[in-house]
Amino acid sequence: MLYLPSSWLVPLPAFDQIWCVFDKDNCSKEQFNQAEGLAKQKNIKIAYSNEAFEIWFILHFQYLDIATSRSEYLTILTNQMKKYGLLNKKEKYKKNREDMYEKLKPYQRTAITNAAKLIQDRDEAKKHPFDANPSTTVQELVQELNINSRP
Repeated sequence: MLYLPSSWLVPLPAFDQIWCVFDKDNCSKEQFNQAEGLAKQKNIKIAYSNEAFEIWFILHFQYLDIATSRSEYLTILTNQMKKYGLLNKKEKYKKNREDMYEKLKPYQRTAITNAAKLIQDRDEAKKHPFDANPSTTVQELVQELNINSRP
């Protein structure tokens, strides 16, 4: 069962766009599809990651199109960040790093290209995102933010 805040039941204020960002994580297919359906019903755009948000980070460095667990994401991300000189030899990737945006920004174009290719190459990602591991639409949100942040 998907639980929503009561604020979802009232009309939303006027914005150009509203986005919902979420990971597949441990939710069921029913919960994932329900969240997607509710967002569409409210005209809310979705930026999802399957299996976890770290796929978006990995795509800054490499194209990854094989099913991978969240724990493997952490290892891949640590190795890639070390390879690119973004972590020292003893460091490991940690969630919620305040400096991730700055560290990854130079590679953002690569991530957008890789994420779009991932969706393009996988029909199930378009039709059934829950089943498409890995996949993400975070690039769509990032592109919108880039467009709207220009003077």
